[in-house]
Amino acid sequence: YTFSIYLLYFLFYSFLGWIHEFFFFLVTEKRFRNGGIVIAPLLPVYGIGAVSILLLLQPYVHNPFAIFVLSVILASVVEYI
Repeated sequence: YTFSIYLLYFLFYSFLGWIHEFFFFLVTEKRFRNGGIVIAPLLPVYGIGAVSILLLLQPYVHNPFAIFVLSVILASVVEYI
């Protein structure tokens, strides 16, 4: 059950990231540009980042400042990799 929930999170955030980049390129370059590495409308880096934040930052759920700082660091590491 837990695996399927995180798989759905991964797919949802991957799709949301693709939508975000689609509109970003549409506005800035005024053309369609598929920024992903896969054929489907998904960008796995957004899904991996979101799921890693959800999994690794559970202990800090009551500290908004720590969540913010650690999310920035974790998302940067995922993007760099």
